[in-house]
Amino acid sequence: MKVKIALLISVVLLAAASGQESHLSTGGSAPPIGLEIGQRAPQFTLVDQFGHEQSNETLKGPKGTIVLMDFAKRHKIGFPILADPNSQVIRSFNVLNPEAKGMTKGMAQPGFFFIDESGAIREKYFEAKYTNRFTANNVIGKLFPELTEEVSDTIEAPHLRLTLSQSDRTVVPGSRVTLTADVELPPDVHVYSPGVRGYKPVQLILHTPAGIESTPAIYPNPKILYLEAIKEQVPVFDGSFRIKQDVIVGVSKLGDGARALFSTGKTVSIVGELQYQACDKTICYPPGSVPVKWELQVRPLELKRSPKAIQHK
Repeated sequence: MKVKIALLISVVLLAAASGQESHLSTGGSAPPIGLEIGQRAPQFTLVDQFGHEQSNETLKGPKGTIVLMDFAKRHKIGFPILADPNSQVIRSFNVLNPEAKGMTKGMAQPGFFFIDESGAIREKYFEAKYTNRFTANNVIGKLFPELTEEVSDTIEAPHLRLTLSQSDRTVVPGSRVTLTADVELPPDVHVYSPGVRGYKPVQLILHTPAGIESTPAIYPNPKILYLEAIKEQVPVFDGSFRIKQDVIVGVSKLGDGARALFSTGKTVSIVGELQYQACDKTICYPPGSVPVKWELQVRPLELKRSPKAIQHK
């Protein structure tokens, strides 16, 4: 399946003030940052890391805009990343970060705009806390889930098959990552959805280590099953369904131990369990639990400043 992306603009590093990474965000409950959805994106022309002029038109396609030649080389980035040393484009998108001072002055509120082929802003992704950032894979996964299928592990358990995946394996402090559990049930088998009364629902439970924050798990809409024997309707899942849960590699709440861990680059394990009770047309089986595990390679933040020529004026 081919999906055409008109333009996904990243303002993660749009200001060349510091060369530090920033964050993205989710849609739906996005804070009032940036131009409104439905507005037309401002026209701009900036120079990329290769010395080429780039504009809205030249960037149409599955590309983002970020910043800095040396940063691009160190991280082997091949797509255009743009410098906005006077923060003019940042202001035109209404994303200037008022909290950025000193070497970070002029930086944008980190986030993403999804712009359609007509130049209109269709979605925007920003966090209330500028120290947190969604990864690009996280945003692409929210827009086009079929494009981000990084399988981590497949587990065979009684009455179900569980496949674990994640939006990213390598992150920096402040990153938001989506953890995914795909559940596949045999024919005529169901599990109860959260919110059911009198039955044991399926639940994804994470035990996050210090420095990792978790958000509530997201379940699909259940089906309503009519139980003829007891004349009752109950919400269930059957067939295949997906559970998602976002975790954030914390910055402001890091303790000394976690801060030391994330400053040197380590692998962090996020473990938990999937609890469930499978039932078929005639019987409910004993409750079960499947251990789950995802791993994140946390690398230090990029702190090297951009070249003086493109630092904030």
